[in-house]
Amino acid sequence: MYKRDRIWWTCIRYNGKKIQRSLETDNKKLAETIEAKLKTELIEGKYFDRYEGTEKTFREMADRFMKEHAPKVSRNMQESYTTSAKHLLSFFGDSKLTVITPKVINDYKVSRINQGKKPATINKELAMLQKAFSLAVKQWEWTKENPCLKIPKERENNQRDRWLSEDEEKRQLENAP
Repeated sequence: MYKRDRIWWTCIRYNGKKIQRSLETDNKKLAETIEAKLKTELIEGKYFDRYEGTEKTFREMADRFMKEHAPKVSRNMQESYTTSAKHLLSFFGDSKLTVITPKVINDYKVSRINQGKKPATINKELAMLQKAFSLAVKQWEWTKENPCLKIPKERENNQRDRWLSEDEEKRQLENAP
């Protein structure tokens, strides 16, 4: 058991699996009790069968993501997350995490393409969605798998139009046949 930002965390290894998660308390005695309960569930075989995702909504996941993960990244990334979250919330809203499948995510992607959004914009939104689901799987244990992993990214055209300087233009014209 260890502390991270005043909150107690645990790291338990059982049958070759590593469980690292927040105990969601700053009280050491309570954290020890929760850790003991986790160990009991592991031994009884109940731990890996339970996921809170059946009750959790996308809105709850996005809110927790913005509260816990977004403050740890750069200001530019925070702004990007805020913009992405707004668009993702307008589509997924209060959908349960269990109904967000690769097909539903692909429907979101198609709707954004139909709105005329650039591939880079769509990829940024999908990256945020993928990160949020990764946290929901690995740390929060809200769901069993990340549906974003099955969605291919859009191909981005990173080429830019480049204007020639006056000197370059003169050289080009001089060397032209």
